[in-house]
Amino acid sequence: MLNQLISLYENKSVYGSWLFCGKKGVGKFKTAYDFACHVISCEYENHSKSFIENHPAITVLTRDLHKDEKKALDKKFNKGDTITKDDLKDLKKENSITIEQVRNLIENFNISPVKQGGSRIVIIDSIDDMNNNSANCLLKFLEEPPENTVIILICHSLFKILPTIKSRCRKIQFKVLSDEEISSIILKNYPYISKEDLKVVLNYCDGSVGLGLEFLQNNGLDVYASIRHVIENFPNIDYDIANKVVNNIVKDEIKSDIFKNFILLTLNNRAKMNYDENITIYYEKALKMFEETKIPFNMDLRQTFISILTGNI
Repeated sequence: MLNQLISLYENKSVYGSWLFCGKKGVGKFKTAYDFACHVISCEYENHSKSFIENHPAITVLTRDLHKDEKKALDKKFNKGDTITKDDLKDLKKENSITIEQVRNLIENFNISPVKQGGSRIVIIDSIDDMNNNSANCLLKFLEEPPENTVIILICHSLFKILPTIKSRCRKIQFKVLSDEEISSIILKNYPYISKEDLKVVLNYCDGSVGLGLEFLQNNGLDVYASIRHVIENFPNIDYDIANKVVNNIVKDEIKSDIFKNFILLTLNNRAKMNYDENITIYYEKALKMFEETKIPFNMDLRQTFISILTGNI
């Protein structure tokens, strides 16, 4: 994919809007960012890696930090305390990319200092994180992109994207990796992982090596051990058991994400294996409920977990 983009850049036919589509963790953002750095390194020769990676011609738009996290960091900064890597680890983010962020992107875009005729690259990670207001605000930017600009929209689920946005972008589909390819990468990073644990990772990541590595980095195997009996038996779990497990999980955002992914993956696999329309419907309802928990003041995540585990949806 990267070589394809570089070739288009060299032929001056890469400019415009792109959709990088595919499962989360298959390398979409890395490809986009590596391409952006390649362009800057070509146009600004003999500069350091740090200069290239932090050049204002590269803009990355993602969900903003949660306001409480911002306050905590601002307080520490204003006191003169050093902000460490641990302070920046696992920071909670807002539920979506806001319309204000998109407006600021558009307003600030033309005042960023780049040389005459130089390229600019905008990476939005991800378009899935935009609501309709944000997406509609972005639409005009896609319709009339500034000269010599590449806009790359990272997209995890194509069906969620507005048709008007899809129609204005060229699309690159990123494929998932085979179990053999993922196993090779996992074993390079975790050479002492057991065969049994590797099977759990392969099942969880479902073709996405990025998701598999993230799972291991976040102690996903320990999380799985604590929820395994529930995952194997739902949606016929006793309320008290479900309540106990969920109360231990829901306090931690990373654990909650892992739990949610296992639930959806299990339902999806059961639907495929049994060709059962009822399971498919249950999966779709569960997916919708999880999506609704992202909306402020809407579904409560704890109650959503319990409802899905006990079959009350």
